[in-house]
Amino acid sequence: MNIRDHLNRRLIPIYAFMIGCFILFGAGGALAAQVHWSLILVIVGFVGFGACIFYLHYGIRCPKCRNPLGPLALLPKGGYFRLSERICFCPFCGISLDGEVENELASTPGVH
Repeated sequence: MNIRDHLNRRLIPIYAFMIGCFILFGAGGALAAQVHWSLILVIVGFVGFGACIFYLHYGIRCPKCRNPLGPLALLPKGGYFRLSERICFCPFCGISLDGEVENELASTPGVH
């Protein structure tokens, strides 16, 4: 598996959960007039959405240099829920995103 696929496999569930939290937030807001406990839905949806954004920015990291790569998914031409094909290298350490995860890390001294 190459590094791009490895990162994309981590991005897809987070984006799906973020959409679910957004729907929960909207449903809680729509039900606010009829149901008194809908405030819980709004709070859970809002906090979950914020946690997903925080994880996207700081939790998706380069396997070599450990710098955050999640914001690269927000660049244009990336498609939905994945890194852009135009990004070929990590902007921090220069590792190829199309190289194999195990091969790239094995050739790097000090990284296990």
